[in-house]
Amino acid sequence: KLSFNLQQELEHLPEKIELLEQAVSILENKIASPDFYTQNYQEIQPTLNELETHKSALEKATGRWLDLEEKT
Repeated sequence: KLSFNLQQELEHLPEKIELLEQAVSILENKIASPDFYTQNYQEIQPTLNELETHKSALEKATGRWLDLEEKT
């Protein structure tokens, strides 16, 4: 059985995961745009960095959700 704090965390993770999935999807669509790579490096790199940050956070949140689910 999970503690109150862990139960609260488990309840909020699906929403966090959904928001991260949406952010990743938006950024991937932006990058897939035909004119994305016609921009200069200073405009491209921050978007690519942001995508990696969101993907990493999504992976971490999903892993945490799976860990907590296993404990219930």
